[in-house]
Amino acid sequence: MNDRIRKVLRYLARAILLAIAILYFLIDLIFFSVVRPLRRRIMALRWARVLREWVAGLNRYAALLLLVVPWLVLEPVKPIAVLLFVLRRTVDWDTS
Repeated sequence: MNDRIRKVLRYLARAILLAIAILYFLIDLIFFSVVRPLRRRIMALRWARVLREWVAGLNRYAALLLLVVPWLVLEPVKPIAVLLFVLRRTVDWDTS
């Protein structure tokens, strides 16, 4: 390939990655604007405050483990969920 085609392809790849990053950022903003009021309501509950104090009392490695284990389980599921959504595959939960 000549240099001109390579530069154009590199430019296009960067533009696509930038668009994906901006889209991901905007989706996060929308998600957090919905979740923030819900989080405030949950943290007003007594059991949530007790749980928060318990986690705050843990050492840093135990607290990190509380975050990492669910993340390791759920993170690989996200691409699969996106693929199933794109392919319009849904689970029918009708039990009747």
